[in-house]
Amino acid sequence: MTSSPARFVRAGLTAISILALSFASMVGCEVGNSNTNPRPHCPPDAGTNCGIVTTGGSNSGSSSGDGGAGGSAASNDVSGNVGVLNDLGFSQVAPYIGAATIFTTSNTGSTIDAPYGDMMPSFSLPSVMSGATWFFVQDQTLGATGIFSTHSVVSVPVSGAITLPVVDRQVIAAIAGSLPAPIAIDDSRGVIVMKIVRNGQPLSGVSLTTPLSGATIVYDTGVGLYSNQVQETGPAGVILALNVDGPSAAEIVDLTLTDIAQQAFFVQVRLQAGAATFAGYDL
Repeated sequence: MTSSPARFVRAGLTAISILALSFASMVGCEVGNSNTNPRPHCPPDAGTNCGIVTTGGSNSGSSSGDGGAGGSAASNDVSGNVGVLNDLGFSQVAPYIGAATIFTTSNTGSTIDAPYGDMMPSFSLPSVMSGATWFFVQDQTLGATGIFSTHSVVSVPVSGAITLPVVDRQVIAAIAGSLPAPIAIDDSRGVIVMKIVRNGQPLSGVSLTTPLSGATIVYDTGVGLYSNQVQETGPAGVILALNVDGPSAAEIVDLTLTDIAQQAFFVQVRLQAGAATFAGYDL
């Protein structure tokens, strides 16, 4: 096996506040390409399901929602809105209407933030750090809007407005309650949602081989279908880690994903108690 440096294709999906992620080459294993790519911009009046979340490809920004002046130059000034991942397949977003604070890292390495709210359903953060940069959408409604505060990654610079994703608590609870061995979600613990792709397509046969304290590991068995009694991804390429013991302040956690050919890939996620992380990885 050869080693290769990690490349982040981001997502404002994908799905945060944090330092830059840079992977060193690791002998004997590949490093997964984080693919939490920015969602298409989701205008506040777009309706229930305003966009399809994709994993794969590069961040090309969006020309929708702001007058359609396509082809704008890439910028480290990041703006956009927040969308709720509201379906069992984690593939659609609906506009988030509620108060939040958006955190990320500036090009000087300091933490910067911007408000987001009912009367101002957009955010703007100037001079964001280049590369695969973590963003954090922190719920400011004391849970009234039913979302997890959510970490995700954006590839900066961007060439248009983006939509940062937040994970819907009801979706996670519905999945947990419908498992072959049902569980209850502990709101004090963390949730990780990973979408695994290869060449832009969902990748089956992938296992999370790193133990996570307290976690129930769940794999898809089809789009929107899940089991905690199988050991690898199905056709949708989704891995969930539910009720993960995590720190009160977010930390980077190293994970290993193993594909059907027993090739190991190192990836990193942000983990925080009481919060969710939404990330995609192109193996």
